[in-house]
Amino acid sequence: MFRFQHWKGDLDIAEKLNILLPPTKIPKSFVVRWIKPLDPEVKLNTDGASKGNPGAAAGAGVVRNCTGHVVSYYSEFLGTQTNNYAELFAIAKGLELCGEKGINKIWVETDSQVAISLIDKVQLGHWTLQALLTRIRAMCALLEVRFTHIYREANAVADHLANVECCNQGSLLATVEPTQGRLKGLLHLDCLGCPYIRCK
Repeated sequence: MFRFQHWKGDLDIAEKLNILLPPTKIPKSFVVRWIKPLDPEVKLNTDGASKGNPGAAAGAGVVRNCTGHVVSYYSEFLGTQTNNYAELFAIAKGLELCGEKGINKIWVETDSQVAISLIDKVQLGHWTLQALLTRIRAMCALLEVRFTHIYREANAVADHLANVECCNQGSLLATVEPTQGRLKGLLHLDCLGCPYIRCK
């Protein structure tokens, strides 16, 4: 029996030849967007990237206030690491930066549900992640922190920072908004609440 993916010709020809093709599945899509935190809370968006898992890895994040403006952003190359390591490093680094700035009410958003579940568990996790999980839990004990999952499309700033650092293989820490480039554009789109389309 022919399936839609087997048919490479014109659908009108298939119909004339009485070749029955089941209807195509239309991908479901929905709108996602970055949402501003409510004062006095700040939002920390984080992401980790690993090219190969394990492979060249980087962790990154951005802290923004209730107006959507940047408090700080960072990225750091981590050498050869896994995705989970990079994701947890990004969260740990962001929480520590917030603590250093005296920020104690933090909404952490990450596109890694694995990272959130590891932090919530009592177990220490894989031995390569134990030190990071201990750091994160120690910061959570000192600060008022909540974690939520965000889809990658609405986590574009942190995703961009992590992927760029995988190539640059350095580190970055800034406390002022960029004045040009793609990063500036992504931050501006988030600040305006622009929607992103996510297809299942």
